[in-house]
Amino acid sequence: MYYLDTSAFLQWVFLEKADFSRPSGEKIVTSELLRVESHRTFHRLRLENRIDDEKFVKLETTFSDFWDSIYTVFPDEQILNLAARSFPTNIGTLDAIHLSTAILFQEVKKEILTVITDDKQLSTTAKACGFKVVGHNLK
Repeated sequence: MYYLDTSAFLQWVFLEKADFSRPSGEKIVTSELLRVESHRTFHRLRLENRIDDEKFVKLETTFSDFWDSIYTVFPDEQILNLAARSFPTNIGTLDAIHLSTAILFQEVKKEILTVITDDKQLSTTAKACGFKVVGHNLK
C-alpha cells in the first residue's frame, strides 16, 4: 500500500508519468490536503497564464478520475496534534500533516505504507520515521 503526497501527484499529472513505480492493483491512500493543494496549483497556474483553459480542464478531469480511485483521509484532531509535534528532521507544516496522516493510517490499519513523494525534505523525514520512500526526482 502507498501513501501519496502532493509533490509526487503534481509531478505525475504535469509530466504525464503513468505510474508511481507501484505494482498493478496496489492501493493508494492520501490526505485531503492533496485535493486542496492540487486545485490551488491548477487555479494559480491558470490565473498566471502558465496553462490555458484546455490544459486546466484536462488537469481537472485527470484529477477527478484519479481521486475516485484512491482512499482519502481527512486531517482530524489526532493527525493535526501529531503534525504539531517535533519530528526527527526539519519538515514544513503541510508535509508534517501528510506524514502524520501516513503514520496514523499505518498504525490504525496495520498496513505497511511506502511513501511516494518528490519532496526531499519530506523524503528525509519519512525515512527517519521508518518509511520506505520512492519518488521520481529523489536521487
